[in-house]
Amino acid sequence: MLENKGKYGKSGISVARLVIIIIAFSVVCVGFAIRLLYLQISEKNTYRDLNNSKYKTGIITAPRGEIYDRNGLTLVSNNICYNVDINRTTLASGASCEILSKLIDILSEHDAVIEDKCPLTYTQPYALDGDYIFDSEKARNFEKFLSIHNITAEKTSGENFYTLLTDYYDLPEELINTEKGRKIIGIRYDMEVNDFSSATPYTLIENVPDELRYVIAEHRHELHGIEISKSYSRYYNLDDTLCHILGRVGPIYAEEADEYIKEKGYPYDAYIGKDGVEKVYEEYLRGIDGVEGYNIDENNNIVSHETVTEPKEGYCVRLTIDSKLQQIVEEALKKEVEKAVAYSRLEGTYFSGEDCKCASAVVLDVNSGEILASASYPGFNMNTFSSEFESIRNDPGKPLINRAFNGIYPPGSTFKILTAAAALDTGTITNDTYIYDKGEYTKYAPTYTPRCWLYLKSGATHGYVNVQEAIKVSCNYFFYTVADQMGVETIDKYALDFGLGVKTGVELPESDGILATPEFKEKNGYVWSPGDTLQMAIGQSDNAFTPLQLAAYMSTVVNGGNRYKTTVLKSVDEYYTGRHIYENKPEILNVTTLSQSTVESLKAGMKSVVDDEGGTAKTVFAGKSYKDDIGGKTGTAQVTNGSDTVLFVGFMPYEDPDIAVAVVVENGYKSARAASVAAEIFDYYYAKYEKE
Repeated sequence: MLENKGKYGKSGISVARLVIIIIAFSVVCVGFAIRLLYLQISEKNTYRDLNNSKYKTGIITAPRGEIYDRNGLTLVSNNICYNVDINRTTLASGASCEILSKLIDILSEHDAVIEDKCPLTYTQPYALDGDYIFDSEKARNFEKFLSIHNITAEKTSGENFYTLLTDYYDLPEELINTEKGRKIIGIRYDMEVNDFSSATPYTLIENVPDELRYVIAEHRHELHGIEISKSYSRYYNLDDTLCHILGRVGPIYAEEADEYIKEKGYPYDAYIGKDGVEKVYEEYLRGIDGVEGYNIDENNNIVSHETVTEPKEGYCVRLTIDSKLQQIVEEALKKEVEKAVAYSRLEGTYFSGEDCKCASAVVLDVNSGEILASASYPGFNMNTFSSEFESIRNDPGKPLINRAFNGIYPPGSTFKILTAAAALDTGTITNDTYIYDKGEYTKYAPTYTPRCWLYLKSGATHGYVNVQEAIKVSCNYFFYTVADQMGVETIDKYALDFGLGVKTGVELPESDGILATPEFKEKNGYVWSPGDTLQMAIGQSDNAFTPLQLAAYMSTVVNGGNRYKTTVLKSVDEYYTGRHIYENKPEILNVTTLSQSTVESLKAGMKSVVDDEGGTAKTVFAGKSYKDDIGGKTGTAQVTNGSDTVLFVGFMPYEDPDIAVAVVVENGYKSARAASVAAEIFDYYYAKYEKE
């Protein structure tokens, strides 16, 4: 007997619902089948291309951080430029010579020049050019080539080298011994020694003009592997201003590869800071390149691309430099050097300034050690440095030297402030101590009888002078006497405490200078004598300091004994926001607590130098509205077979000093040359000070 199940089946599912499910499932299956058929037939080419495509990655260049002065004025910026690159990723295997042949034809039509770095002669018969030994980069790359191929230099002699290269690079028969073939070989050689690979594109021409860029883009269908890349070139906004401070950038050399490529992960073709601020703050200024991924089809066409990692801009470096003041100082140095030469013609005698070629100056904030200006003359234009390198290197004025930090000079009478400070601070003398200038110091006669400069010049003497008057008229006899009483050890102690003969701590390379000591003299095979003590007390003997040290020493004197670490760094900032990620703070290296009366006596003596009758710099500052608000000291250092080198150190304002100045004019003959540079500095600062 059959059981009546009603309208529901045994499972309890409605028959009607079951039918609907079956119909819907059938429709979906038919849809999938139609879609699959469409993809297999209509889109087969697209999916075949994707199946055959290769996924590669490339670099998105990040800009290097910019450099500003203390007021936010841009000193070093980035120019966007476009380069012709050879990219291994999109270069068909074995097609290098063919592609380069087509590219050379296009470049020749537009007079584009390819820099040739291959040590081959440029004319037939092509052979090894032995002059490569005089080019450090060519020599370095040639050694690398020999190492890569494990061959000896003998096998590359003469025409053997060209034959070797044509074989290595599979140069077509029809191009051998042709000008185009020679160019192709030169490019292939340079690609190899510069580690050309999928990860390292080769830059053939930098900063190509727009017209050529567009032409190459139009021919891209026949120039697979040749690409136009966007990059950044360094631009120095003020040309030659601050050339010794800012520094330059350049490619990574072989001897730097371990540090930058292996240890720090730089790409092979990266540009790094080579000197100056560019080098010192490389870790901040460096941008981190991004990564771009793209698919390439079987014909080496880019099918699609995406940004995998965004590039990160380098941080910006803000310097302590006041660029307007810097320009004034540089121009003043140039002017005084030219005047020294011009006036020597009027003198009509030898060693009256005709050999003056160089000068330097430093301006410091006395309460922080910040360098407001640092100039060396002559300099060079950083934007044309590479193209003008040979003339710069051969210039008799040696413009590559940063004289402000590395030139060392006898301080002459500028050292007398130090001798006076030691004498007052130790109680050897007081403000009321008067010494009679006899013209000739006879204590060590007849072996040694040094004379005051006035006695040598005219037979006259300064008579009775105290410390302030001795500073004003620069009386040698006075300082012979107090130095003999103190002894060399005391003077040397104060000199070291005030930063003479020791590095100032600035971030850039600097000289230690030389402080005259018995130990230094004995080290060089001589014996120290009492006469050496007398001479070192007036800035002679072995004393030789940098302008930076002289400015730091003057700062220490007028601020009461705080010797600050000198610096060119104000802060490190984010590229776009300007937010400080690091802000430099003043750092005291040591303290010599000078009494207020000592400081005031020294300042008063230096004020009389520029303001009182008989002061050695009075004529330079006469008529200046601020002459009552400054102090300074001139110096003259004798030069064997040359005009005297002249110096000036000073400070401003008088009551509460803000800045210290040191100027050196090599072979300037008259101290007015150095004092006049300082006057230009004080002119600028006083106008700014009054305005504020």
